[in-house]
Formats: sequence, C-alpha cells, structure tokens
Amino acid sequence: MTEESILVQADKLVSGERQWSYDHPYDNCTRIGQIWGVILNEGIPIAPEHVALCLAGLKIAREVHRHTDDNLIDLAGYAKVCHMVHTKKELLEKVHGKEANSEGDLEG
Repeated sequence: MTEESILVQADKLVSGERQWSYDHPYDNCTRIGQIWGVILNEGIPIAPEHVALCLAGLKIAREVHRHTDDNLIDLAGYAKVCHMVHTKKELLEKVHGKEANSEGDLEG
C-alpha cells in the first residue's frame, strides 16, 4: 500500500459514510469528551481536540505493538478529525464571537 492510498482511504472514511454515521467530528468528539470527563475527571469534559489526539494515540500504541494498514489509515483519519474539530471550533468562535468550551458550548 502506498502512502497516498492510506491518506486517500482515511479521507474517504472521515469525510464519507462515517461522518454521517457518527455526526461531525467536533460534535462526536465533544460527546465522547463529556463521557470521558465523567469517567476520568468527575464531570470535567475533555476537549474535543484532545479526544481526537487520544484516539490517534490509541492507533499509535496499536501500531507499535503490531503493524497493520488499518492502524495507519485510522491514524491519518484521526489527524483529519483533529483538523475538522479545530476548524469547526474556530468557525463557532467567529460566528458567536466567543470561545467554544470543551462541552461544545460557547462561553461569554
């Protein structure tokens, strides 16, 4: 498998059916962060961009143990997810003139 085909596959997964299955990555990672926050921090949500990075870390840990193309495809996909989270967060901040918090709400 070539590097380009890994990136193309990741792009198709993140931008295609998975987005419609799981919602926009910002919204999905916000929900995951809320759940992880309850588990890890007694209710303090994990920022959606940190969720994306943690999911990428999971794939790195798996790849260190044993190489699979799936690990690399998903790792590239999580990089795109992280970018999409930042992009939507910045858009929300511009539209509302406020900083988006880790719960996906806007702080005044």
